[in-house]
Amino acid sequence: MGIKKWQYIEFSAILLNVSLIFPKILYFLGFIFLIPIFYIALKEHVAFKEGFLWGVIFFSIHFFGYIFLFKNEANGYLSVLIPIGLALYCALYAGLWFFFASCTVSFFEMFFAHKNTIIIVLAWSLWTYLYFAWVRYGIFWIFGEFVGYPFCSPLLPLVCDSRSLYFLGLFGKSFSLVLVILISMVLAHFLVKKKYITISIFLILFLASNFLSKTISIPCAIQQKKDTFNYSSYIGHLNPIRSQKYSYPLDAAQEIFYNMVDLFEKKPDTKIIVMPESSFLFPLNKHIDLIDIWYSNILEEKISLLIGAPYKEKGDLFNALYWIQGGKIRQVYKKTKLMVFAEYIPRFWQKNSYLRHLFFASESFFTHGKKGRIIFDLCQNIKLKPLICSDFFLGKRKEAKLLANKGFSAAVVLVNDHIFPMGYLKNLMFLYAKLESINRRKDILYVGYYFAAWISKDGSVSLIG
Repeated sequence: MGIKKWQYIEFSAILLNVSLIFPKILYFLGFIFLIPIFYIALKEHVAFKEGFLWGVIFFSIHFFGYIFLFKNEANGYLSVLIPIGLALYCALYAGLWFFFASCTVSFFEMFFAHKNTIIIVLAWSLWTYLYFAWVRYGIFWIFGEFVGYPFCSPLLPLVCDSRSLYFLGLFGKSFSLVLVILISMVLAHFLVKKKYITISIFLILFLASNFLSKTISIPCAIQQKKDTFNYSSYIGHLNPIRSQKYSYPLDAAQEIFYNMVDLFEKKPDTKIIVMPESSFLFPLNKHIDLIDIWYSNILEEKISLLIGAPYKEKGDLFNALYWIQGGKIRQVYKKTKLMVFAEYIPRFWQKNSYLRHLFFASESFFTHGKKGRIIFDLCQNIKLKPLICSDFFLGKRKEAKLLANKGFSAAVVLVNDHIFPMGYLKNLMFLYAKLESINRRKDILYVGYYFAAWISKDGSVSLIG
């Protein structure tokens, strides 16, 4: 293999990584990162080893932030090697992506006397789409169930571009990915044919549209109804990090109380308080008296509190989201899609003592909540569908479609972004929520540790203080 072919493969992997790490300024690389791959595929034969190289480079860089996560959160010094192993594992599927595309081209070209460009275009476009769909919905099947990885989609950087919001809202996520693939393939074909004038015209139009998008507003593909309820004014957000340093429930509850006092000094009209996943580290239903500390001293009866905390029932421990109002627990949502190894151990891996204690010092694993229709009917006619982190990020395609249900006004998604020390991973979580809001045409109340935001289905964002 010539050195030039390797350079194209490396360049493509780096382009996608850079667009995901710096999406606000380099989002456009999500449009073009496939061009080097398609360019070399149109000119030469590429197979498994080139795809494996692409995967090793991309996932090694992308999973770099997880090394710090495992170092801080997992047990044992060898845990930092796990992201490296995962990168090699994921690279195998990138190799299969190239392998199957190449084999498809070779099979159909047996019926032609010469190289057929149309076959190459169709084969590589099809397998590229299937590869990214597989990464999203099933690449981590080895963990015991079909679990995908949502944070390396090439559509995520495009959410930062106002023009892309229009097309994402108009065509949806799947067809938008098809468009990205086809645009890259067409440009790669022009490069092979050395149609530099055509490419120059495309670049001029792209730069012109980029300038216009920053000077004039682009109409939204989704008609967003004006709501008289001012979400950013009436919803308050609390960061629970300071309260989590305490070993006793009372001390933690008092620290949250002090945070509430600070919140009402800044936003006295707050009607709904939101706190992220695992805000209170103790089973809140076993410490009902602590709720009185909040409602007897600072919270009015009509104020709703949405807080992430464990729920204990008959020896089972659940990762839960509580809706509290008037000093009473109104409803509890129990997380159904637990995070593998961090919250539970799949049956296939339960005999592995190292993995059983990777994140747990004891056997205190969480239990899966039962699936069911739970809606929080809050004040001001706000009906929220509760979801907790991996419920939202790792849900199957069928479950994701439930966001489009008309029985609620928005989804409230509690996440634990505190465990990610690298900022780009936190940002990708939020961009995915924004992408799903546009794709499913449903507002999302996104609640993390460092900020909360109301994401409208047209892609606009209102930060919540």
